[in-house]
Amino acid sequence: MKTLPKRASGRSRKWLFKQARSAAGSIAFSVGLGLCSGLLLIVQAGFLARIIHGVAMKGLGRDALWPFFPALAGIVLARSILSWG
Repeated sequence: MKTLPKRASGRSRKWLFKQARSAAGSIAFSVGLGLCSGLLLIVQAGFLARIIHGVAMKGLGRDALWPFFPALAGIVLARSILSWG
């Protein structure tokens, strides 16, 4: 494989680092969205576990579990917005 002259390699390296600096914000934003989505997934699983436990183990009805459903819907909506963003 043919190597570049040292001068051309230095220019290429500078250009590449300049491109990396401009992309750092987008990468950090994507990582932040993924992190928030993962945390919301854990919270969603907790709400689902509470609902299933309440129905299966405690025999609770819809009236007792009603406060969990709007919260669960909000979490699903927030995760979908984060995934779309």
